[in-house]
Amino acid sequence: MRPTALALVCAAVLAFASAPAAAQDMIDPATIQIVDAPDFRPWPIAGHFSDITVDPGGRVTFHVAGQNCDVTPTQCWPITAPTTRPLQFTVWLFLQINGRWVGSAFIPGINSYNLSANYFDTYARDWYYCCAWNPMTGHVIQEGETIGFMFGGGDNRHSEGPSSGVRSNIVTISATHGVHTFGDPPPPTATPPVQPSPPPVLAPPPVPPPVPTLDLSSLQQSVSQLHEDLTAQNQAVNARLDTLTAAVNNPSWIRQALGWIASPQGMMTTGGIVSALLAGRYMVPAAK
Repeated sequence: MRPTALALVCAAVLAFASAPAAAQDMIDPATIQIVDAPDFRPWPIAGHFSDITVDPGGRVTFHVAGQNCDVTPTQCWPITAPTTRPLQFTVWLFLQINGRWVGSAFIPGINSYNLSANYFDTYARDWYYCCAWNPMTGHVIQEGETIGFMFGGGDNRHSEGPSSGVRSNIVTISATHGVHTFGDPPPPTATPPVQPSPPPVLAPPPVPPPVPTLDLSSLQQSVSQLHEDLTAQNQAVNARLDTLTAAVNNPSWIRQALGWIASPQGMMTTGGIVSALLAGRYMVPAAK
């Protein structure tokens, strides 16, 4: 048996700067169809749910960790000032319609803000009662049905704004009485320091091949031997020239040659040569 005309209490004070950014969404935001509300998906997570309590009288209370601006005002979300009244957050509801998650922003609030409403199955009448929230319009939440909640910073209803650009994580519960608790968010992951890249390892320059050594000793020996041979030949030529020069400068050899020609033997030899020339036995080559 469900209670009727029950009170919904939205008591919410949200942690801002100190809230872990790694709080996990229980619904992938990329799969949600947003209707009549701003696109919250780029907003950073600045708070996370600790529990949602549904008491036996049907009273629903949302608890977001660190939600007491009276005690820790520096940890609260920014208070925006729309035309109606200052606001700090808006309660979002997510329903599964035809196998897809659909959500919108409905109930605005601020620190210790309370709103009376009925049980989950009256949301179709009190929250998404008009065509602006279609396809949520007309969907009656059943007992035990899985539904989702989120707090968006600022005034998100009808996208009127202003919004503070932060949000809580998204949680899901079964639409039943009791205390629906959520685990602590994972601790922030420490970002390892960026290590400088090691300098590039340069390949050593190629080693040139060894220059072959030239053995000059044998060459020097050959040159020395050639020099000695040329020197000896030069000396021999010079000796012969000296002998010829001495003979030319000494007329005695001319006298000896004339004496030989005048001798019987010379005359015989000379006469034989002359006779042969006259007889045509020796041909004197013509001048060219």
